[in-house]
Amino acid sequence: MGGILDAFVAYKFVKLLSTPFNKTDAYKLGIIDEKGKILIKRKDLRTGKEKVAYTIFHTLAWNMKKLLAKFPPTRSRLGSFAAALYLLKEEVQTSDNYLIEHTFMDFLHTEGYELNLMEDVLSEATLKKGDYVLVVDVDTAKAPAKQGDIVRVDSDLESFSTLLGKPLFKVTHIKSNKTMVVSNDDLEQI
Repeated sequence: MGGILDAFVAYKFVKLLSTPFNKTDAYKLGIIDEKGKILIKRKDLRTGKEKVAYTIFHTLAWNMKKLLAKFPPTRSRLGSFAAALYLLKEEVQTSDNYLIEHTFMDFLHTEGYELNLMEDVLSEATLKKGDYVLVVDVDTAKAPAKQGDIVRVDSDLESFSTLLGKPLFKVTHIKSNKTMVVSNDDLEQI
């Protein structure tokens, strides 16, 4: 039961974090303005509807939202949603990754982004043997790698998992001789 409750709370947090202030019940009730500034303090709320629209949970999400808005990649609704999911992904067990991916894909669809992920997954599910150059920085604790570093695939690889519909592969980073996880989008064959 704890897993379901955790997932529900996480989903509500992500949804609240990605909802524009002017689309919240608190805004409609005049509790906050369009930038999330508090107009009516919690102690001054009178009706049950007002008290439900502005809780400590809302304060936490809105403060995080304001913090994320200071960084260019997370200023947009999509950016804040993706950032929230990334933060939650660190806390959610691997078995719940589907929930996070599904929530993100559902959000993208709701926002009008058209994705044909099955085609992408089927066409990119194999990585051929050879050396590849990283086209992006891949920063992991095991093998931080920079754009331009070389990784090696010792034999043709089938993807071991997907993330947001993209196949993932385990490759060897040449400089550190460590295994790292990448997608096709991170690589260019040499």
